[in-house]
This record gives sequence, C-alpha cells and structure tokens, in this order.
Amino acid sequence: MTTPTQTTTTQKTATPNRSNPPAAVAAGSVGPLVTLLERQQSLYERLRSLSDQQGQMVASGSTEALLGLLAQRQQLIDELGRINTDLQPYRSQWPQFKEQLAEPDRRRISALVEQAEQMLSGIIEQDNRDRQQLEQSKVQLGGEMGRVSQGGAMMRAYKTSSGQGANHLTDQQG
Repeated sequence: MTTPTQTTTTQKTATPNRSNPPAAVAAGSVGPLVTLLERQQSLYERLRSLSDQQGQMVASGSTEALLGLLAQRQQLIDELGRINTDLQPYRSQWPQFKEQLAEPDRRRISALVEQAEQMLSGIIEQDNRDRQQLEQSKVQLGGEMGRVSQGGAMMRAYKTSSGQGANHLTDQQG
C-alpha cells in the first residue's frame, strides 16, 4: 500500500498528533488520519468538478468565467496544501504506523488513498488537456493577429507606392 496521498491544498479540519502519529493508533484512534483523508477526498471531488467546468470554459473561450473559476480552484488547492502538511507526519512514519493499524482500518485508509490518487490523476489529465487547448488557441490567435498586421502593412505599402494616393489616376484638372 502506498503512503497517504500527497496534495497541494488543505483546510484545518482535524489536526493529528504531529509529534507521534503511531501513538494515536496504539491508543486505538485512527480518527484524525481518516478525517484528513476524507476531507482530502471531498476537496478532490470539488476540484474535479471545477476541472470539468474549466474544460468547458476553455473550449467555449469564456475567459471571464474561467478567471473566476481559477480563483475558486486556488482556494481548494490552498486547503489541500494544509491537509498535505497535516498528513506529513503520517507519511514520514508510514511503515510503523501501518503496522499498528487493524486490518479494517488499513483497508479503509488504503481505499481513501487510492481514490484520492485516482481523482488527482484525472484532474491532472484534464488540466493537461485544457493547457494544450489554450496553447492551440494562443497559436491560432497569434496567426490571425499576424495576418491582420500583414494586411495593414500591405494597405500602407500600396498607398505609399501609388505616389499621391487616390489623385494619381486623375489628370491635373480633376
């Protein structure tokens, strides 16, 4: 089994005994760890929902809405960072901690960790697709801007090469 999922966001919901997490297990309490992992999972679910919305906004070019959504995502990521900090003592002592867990607790924690890892993987995949779409849009917009600029330069060149502008085709008397 892997160690509890590392995250980039967090919220203070439960603060485990940071000095010695295995002592909490020896006392029969995996509650703080489970609470942290469940909170992490909830945040990943919300982040995944926002990630799906982000994909739709990127596809439709909804820039203003996308900026608001990114601010919401950042709040969730900040919360996940705090949870990650709270999970660190468990990760650092995972082998000892795991050995002290009862089998049902071990299975429950493993399931929460695996679900979090799967959600994070899906979020990262969606973010990569969105990034690629944004890059393609940027290249396309750059090409369009180049054509507009080139067209303007051609018009200026045509105007100056014709000498006196529109009057060059008329005789002196008008």
